[in-house]
Amino acid sequence: MKRILIIDNEDLEDEISNLKLKTQKKGIEIDCYQFNVGSTTLPEVLSDNRIDIEKVKNIFLEKYSNRRYHLVCFDYELGPEEINGVNILTVLKPFLPKSQFLFYSSRLDKIVRGLLEEYKGDAESFEKVKKKLIALIGARVDGFVDRKEFISKIIEILTQGGNTLDDIFETKMQEYKDYRTEYFDGIKIDDLDQLLQNNDGMSMKYKTAVIEQLVAYLIRLHDDE
Repeated sequence: MKRILIIDNEDLEDEISNLKLKTQKKGIEIDCYQFNVGSTTLPEVLSDNRIDIEKVKNIFLEKYSNRRYHLVCFDYELGPEEINGVNILTVLKPFLPKSQFLFYSSRLDKIVRGLLEEYKGDAESFEKVKKKLIALIGARVDGFVDRKEFISKIIEILTQGGNTLDDIFETKMQEYKDYRTEYFDGIKIDDLDQLLQNNDGMSMKYKTAVIEQLVAYLIRLHDDE
């Protein structure tokens, strides 16, 4: 199962449905979530009708941080203001340690031309453009594509990535999701899987405990031979 988070100021239900159909044909199962930053349908992230970075972070932590995302996609332009996808990524990146990142925009050519035209030949405009370019390069994203190409780019990234150890582990957990484990006070495997996906201290505690149990089991197998 591959999880994708799309951050955009528009409703992308149609695009997500299209993405699911195309990934199914390639044998890839996905869960796709959207976080409508900049949309008036989500006023919780706005202050005076403008994107509030701190509120974006808080809503993300409250509603979206309880799972691991393989890929997070950002609309570069989230509205008519200065806040863009790079600003959002900078704030959220510490909470997405294993995710890949993709930018897209319906005005990619205009964005590039705008950066070039912003440089007027003087030191002040040079520093301004340099700052934007450094922020974009420093984001270390896996692509920046035109909006009409971003579905294809998502599929390309997912098919190139293969399955990580985390993916394999999660798949096995889901195979036995209705079972309970005595070691963790009878918690269901499915609930334990959710705890392991969290990006917090408790997640690391449970992961450490699972590894300790695996090592103990391997030692018992060796002693029984």
